[in-house]
Amino acid sequence: MMPQNMSTQDKQAVQQQFWRVRPAAAADEDAVADMYREAIALLASAGVDQWQDGYPNAESFRRDLARGESYLLEIGSGQEWTPAGTMYLSFAGEPTYAEIEGSWGSAEPYGVIHRVALSPLFRGQNLVSAFFIYAADSAEARGVDVLRIDTHEENHRMQSTLARSGFTKRGVIWLNGADHSPKFKRFAYDADLAALRRHIQNKPPLRLQWSAGAETKEEV
Repeated sequence: MMPQNMSTQDKQAVQQQFWRVRPAAAADEDAVADMYREAIALLASAGVDQWQDGYPNAESFRRDLARGESYLLEIGSGQEWTPAGTMYLSFAGEPTYAEIEGSWGSAEPYGVIHRVALSPLFRGQNLVSAFFIYAADSAEARGVDVLRIDTHEENHRMQSTLARSGFTKRGVIWLNGADHSPKFKRFAYDADLAALRRHIQNKPPLRLQWSAGAETKEEV
């Protein structure tokens, strides 16, 4: 479903556009910070006590950028692209995943996804799956077969997105180690690449195609 405030002309234009994910650049800081703020407000309006302490923000983006672990989703074509989402993707491991109340579906190595946020202009189009497709391709290129992610126990929107995208809930992890305060509790998920691609193939990013430079593939 498209944003309700879009004109008919704008909706027709969106149908002719593409999506792409690229490594973020320093010039993307304002756009990413805006998407973080919008996501924080959305979670607050839903009563979800996640990201309600000023994080993530421009500073966390700069740290991710310095490690080459920040990515930007864009919608557009040709020379005209609009920031639509942001994601952290790393293959360096995640210390908080070393201990889990439950068990992971497979051992290391794995890729980890954090800090996914979408522009409010592009919500409701299943564009999070564009990030998952990119993450799966990046993992495969590194010989990695599994992606991991976590989310707040009250973030039902993200839990639903993960379930329909092929992720399996594996248990509970705590962001602050031995501190088991509710605010640090997260549900942990993983997905093997085959399951993820199979699920996303049944529900791809709506109306949009994948684009990388001059190359354009058929609808994913």
